[in-house]
Amino acid sequence: MASNELLALNGRTIEALTIDFWGTIAHDVNYERRGARRRDYLRSWFAAHGAALADEAVLELMKLYARQWRDAWLNHHYTPGADHAARWYADAVELHPPDGAIEALARHIDDSIRDVPPAPVAGALDAVARLAEICPLALVCDTGLSGGENIRWVLERWGIAGRFRALVFSDAVGVSKPHRKMFRTAVSALGAPAERAAHIGDREDTDIAGAKRSGMAAIRFDGARDLVEWGPESEADEVVNTWSELLDLLLADGER
Repeated sequence: MASNELLALNGRTIEALTIDFWGTIAHDVNYERRGARRRDYLRSWFAAHGAALADEAVLELMKLYARQWRDAWLNHHYTPGADHAARWYADAVELHPPDGAIEALARHIDDSIRDVPPAPVAGALDAVARLAEICPLALVCDTGLSGGENIRWVLERWGIAGRFRALVFSDAVGVSKPHRKMFRTAVSALGAPAERAAHIGDREDTDIAGAKRSGMAAIRFDGARDLVEWGPESEADEVVNTWSELLDLLLADGER
């Protein structure tokens, strides 16, 4: 422990915390702008390699790929990355571009988060810094078309990458939440038993279900939701709406 303070959750001592990224630390307020940039680049890439498609056709391809990606994530528990997307787009229009062209498309898809990054959730950065003074932290993140290295870049930009002892990304682990391997990898890196660790995340089906199945406590964070997919009932030990509320919940002496 970095201080004499202790964390507790409903009488259970917490020696390590794992924290989700999307919807918990990061609010993706720029999702639509990033998607538009990817669409424009993809249309230009198609045209450069012999397939002139209108915006609407490119958008339909993106929607089709997004549905397939979501199926892989939620039903098969892995997260295809930008390289997979780039190859899929080339195959979808039966393109055979020269060497390096698919890799260049993948890099643009992946790196687009640097041009149009998410915003930190209100209070998240200060709360992460505060919690890191008390116990070891790990990020447990299901990556999307922007992979773990670019999520790390966002964390560094926000000044909190160094607050985490471990950064666990689904594209590196090879599975996504709720797979136990994601949580066990994080807890092992923190050196704490699962029963003395807690996970904080926004999704009932991936964050909360996965943490509970791994023997951890779980807190559902509802403070960054544009669309609430879950009802008031939860498998989580607690549900909070702000990072301030979460700190009050975890700090055993009630002082921040």
